[in-house]
Amino acid sequence: MFNTTSDIPGLGIALTLVEIWLAGLLPSNVLGKRLIDKGDTLLTRAPLIGSIYSPVKQFIETVVSLGEKESFNRVVLTEYPSDWRWMLGFVTGEIELDDAGNIGKCVFVPTSPNPATGWTVIFLPDKVRNTRLSVEKTMRLIVSSGLVIPDALKTMGNYDLREEVLRCIPTDPNHDKT
Repeated sequence: MFNTTSDIPGLGIALTLVEIWLAGLLPSNVLGKRLIDKGDTLLTRAPLIGSIYSPVKQFIETVVSLGEKESFNRVVLTEYPSDWRWMLGFVTGEIELDDAGNIGKCVFVPTSPNPATGWTVIFLPDKVRNTRLSVEKTMRLIVSSGLVIPDALKTMGNYDLREEVLRCIPTDPNHDKT
């Protein structure tokens, strides 16, 4: 009947494009929306997966809804909960601290492995250190509890993150390094 040994040039690419197009149509009709809702419900109710999926989904929806605001666009290091304990966080806004016009930085410090939970802490601007880390790489680091380190952070078995922290931390000659 059909000759299955012959190759049709470009067929794989064409079928891939058709699949992408069909996947794009899926959420735009009633049946597709129902399928997506069923899949969402299945993931939400699945043991272990659901406990991670639901909060991460909610967190991502919140971040996406913020649009192009400055919120969550900057990854920072903060000394939290005490001096010489450095945490990664995301600047979420600014707040006026007093009548003198002093401004505090609102920083969301997420927890691992669920970045939808964490603390919102208000810091003085000089206690917030900017980093060169992208939001995406930072989220991977947090969700994996430090197990998945992006290649850009790896150097000779150590992490650039350590160098990033050291670059940001003012030196304290009295600090015990042991």
